[in-house]
Amino acid sequence: MTKIPSRSPSDRHERLLEMRAERTFIDDDAVTAAIEEVDNSGLVTLLEEFVHLPRGRRRTLHLRSLLIGLHLCTQATGGKIVLERVTDILYFRTTPRMRALLGIPEYPDHDQGFEAAYAVVRRLFHAMKDAMNPSPLPCNKNLSRKEARELAANAAPDETSPNASNGSPSSPSSFWTPPYALSTAC
Repeated sequence: MTKIPSRSPSDRHERLLEMRAERTFIDDDAVTAAIEEVDNSGLVTLLEEFVHLPRGRRRTLHLRSLLIGLHLCTQATGGKIVLERVTDILYFRTTPRMRALLGIPEYPDHDQGFEAAYAVVRRLFHAMKDAMNPSPLPCNKNLSRKEARELAANAAPDETSPNASNGSPSSPSSFWTPPYALSTAC
């Protein structure tokens, strides 16, 4: 088995420098088209109640803005979602006018500023991903048969039924219920 070399902080710095060197503003028309796509999709209203919880500190990035960034990223990368690219698009490649329209705060254009913006994008992305995953099983872990049986036995019956949703027609999980297997991935 080949060991993947770990990346050092200087590797990240080099990638950010390379990204910065290639950076150009995204045309406002492309951003406007992405805004229309996201607004017409209905995803914001579907996910908002599950992502923006009424407790804790107010998020500095709105779910709608993240979805627009994800849409623009998939267009630029041929369908891939790369959170570094999403961060670069939202905070540094959209024009100041579009950032103001989307309510995206400004961060300084250096490594620390990028890392702060990246942390905001990553937290919101994972909150959205967690809201869409109805599985009671832990993510990205191979479970032993004993662990899988224990989790299944302790789960509510509607969580383990292959045809079940959480009963709410507006829940993201009502559209997709994963098969419960020994290997879980999210």
